[in-house]
Amino acid sequence: MAKRRFLSSDYDKIAEYICAEMTRRQALEERKSHEALWSEVDRQVRMQAMERKVQDAEEDWRSAMELGDLSTASEVLSADVMRLIFPQDRSWMQAHTNIEEDRLQARFAVAGQKPTKKQIGEIQKRADNELRAFMTQQHVDFGLRQRIELSVKEALKHGSFVAEVKWEEIQNYSVGGVFKSAAAPVWEPHSMWNCYPETLNLNANLFYTGSMIFEWEKTYEWILQQKDFINLKKFKDATTDKKEPIKLQTFYGDITVPRETNDVFLPNMKIVVANKVVVYAQPNDTTQIIYGGYDRVDIRDPYYMSPLVKQSPNHKISSIIANRFLDNVELKLEPPVVYDANDPNIIKQGGVKIIPGFQLGAKGGAQNFKQVEIGDPSWAAEALRFFKQEVQEGTGVSSPRAGAQRQADRVTATQIEQEAHGSEVRTIDFVGKIEKGIKSYLYVQHELNKKYLGTYKFFNPEMGMKDFEIIKKADLPDEVHFEVVGSKGVITERRRAQATFETTQFLLSNEVTAGLVNAEAVAKQMYQDAGNKSPEQLLTVQDENDRIQKAVQEIQQQAEATIAQMQKEMQETAQKLVGKEMELKNSQDQLKLRNERALGTETDLRDQIKTLKDSHKQQLSIIKMLQDIKDERDSIKDEQMQFKLEQKDTEAAKEPAEPKESQPSVVVNLEKSAGYKVKRDENGDMTEVLPVDTSDTPEAGN
Repeated sequence: MAKRRFLSSDYDKIAEYICAEMTRRQALEERKSHEALWSEVDRQVRMQAMERKVQDAEEDWRSAMELGDLSTASEVLSADVMRLIFPQDRSWMQAHTNIEEDRLQARFAVAGQKPTKKQIGEIQKRADNELRAFMTQQHVDFGLRQRIELSVKEALKHGSFVAEVKWEEIQNYSVGGVFKSAAAPVWEPHSMWNCYPETLNLNANLFYTGSMIFEWEKTYEWILQQKDFINLKKFKDATTDKKEPIKLQTFYGDITVPRETNDVFLPNMKIVVANKVVVYAQPNDTTQIIYGGYDRVDIRDPYYMSPLVKQSPNHKISSIIANRFLDNVELKLEPPVVYDANDPNIIKQGGVKIIPGFQLGAKGGAQNFKQVEIGDPSWAAEALRFFKQEVQEGTGVSSPRAGAQRQADRVTATQIEQEAHGSEVRTIDFVGKIEKGIKSYLYVQHELNKKYLGTYKFFNPEMGMKDFEIIKKADLPDEVHFEVVGSKGVITERRRAQATFETTQFLLSNEVTAGLVNAEAVAKQMYQDAGNKSPEQLLTVQDENDRIQKAVQEIQQQAEATIAQMQKEMQETAQKLVGKEMELKNSQDQLKLRNERALGTETDLRDQIKTLKDSHKQQLSIIKMLQDIKDERDSIKDEQMQFKLEQKDTEAAKEPAEPKESQPSVVVNLEKSAGYKVKRDENGDMTEVLPVDTSDTPEAGN
């Protein structure tokens, strides 16, 4: 299908549509009613007195001033919002990059190896911190905080704010007088007086999807110098006064170009019109409009409301009462008088003069003048206090929040804290709506960087990283998730820090959970909560290699200490073992000696028993032998007796008997050196066996 040409008449139709659409939006009833409110709030915030209409010139003395309650509220609320979005003690945004596998391998020192889980975590943390530091440097260079503050004040005054994200280049003055350019996406705030949002759009998404028209001014020469502008010849012809600023209308959104056959639909376009001539028309890859506000009260109304707008009537009444109160005080201090016009002295000096210590002489006994009765100003004072309190409660800006001191004897610290916390609730809700716009800006910033960035040198304040780094477009990750964290309120921040401290203290007090606490991270967090932006300067923070080396050294020291302790214990054990061995040896020697003694005793006993047994055997042999001898002798004796009897009988017959003689002892020689002696009684029976020495005893015969 052939590509359709864009005709010159198509540009004319686009310019006509945009101008007509802006005129239509300007004439909306919602727009007119909001503009009336904006005019009043702008006057009150500027503290511009109300216009007086004096019919009598003599009444020109009356007070005409504007109270500063709304101006103070705008200052305090914007300061609180900025403090909540951009805390002083921590980073207000976080970036979470999706690191691809090839990027992981490129960042990993050893090629061909897969990074460990711990290394992936370190790489992820480093990539997130690098991207955050780079984007933060762009924010500092191009004044993001000041730009957002303008949008916050715009929302507080008019309820809504509009910002445009665009690529901008600036010239930075560097050392040596050399100008060095820098380019980055910027937050461009716009006034609601010049912005016209789409009527039927909920604006509930992260990115604004409706159309937006805003008007701005530039010089004629500036428009001609833009290289990306088109139809400049036609613009020159349409410009009559080239000295006056040119009003340009920028349109963001979808647009349809009518044709006779088929209309041309152009989605997500950016179109700039100058003097009803299209000078710029390009499609957008991303949504570059940020639109939000304080409080949207009607879904049919595209504009928002703010507390300053809502309290504008009360503030106006307060200013009127304050002026009346001052008028009343002035009348009380210098009251008007009525005097006698016939008194020549009074007439001569031009009436009664109101001067301290002034003396006036009057003729006659009566007073020739009197004071005019003036109303009591205390009623105006009471009414003024009431409406000022209404304004304070409506805006949430109380005296303590504005910095005034409270009476310590009338209110407690808890009441002051509760009051401050209650007044922050609506502000924190508004901060959330502002942060939604900031979050969408971060995404658009990243997309524009991926499209237009060349190289950018930035300071890296992250802990444990190089101070200065350079990033290129190729280094930017394809996919990122952003978070706007802020501080979420003074009370909430203080409670969060206190809860963190109490939880850490509880974990450290328990032996089971003490190892879960990262002491270094806790110390850094506490220093940050205390307001120190660089806690690593107060701590001995080392990089991963130094930490590993230190851990290895600690392990080595612990191992050496353990080895020394073990060696000492081994020496003590060896000494104890040697002592035990000596005791054992002594015991063994004693046991051996006892055994030897026991063995010697046993041998002696055995020898003695053997000797006794041998002696017993000898005794038995002797006894047997003696018994045999006895038996033999008995036999011999019997034979002798028989013989003797026979002989006696024979001799008796022949001779007389002779006296009987005792038998000698018989000595039995058992051995050469010993023998036994047998004793007999008178009957010849053996009564005792005694050992005798044969050397002293004559041998016995058989």
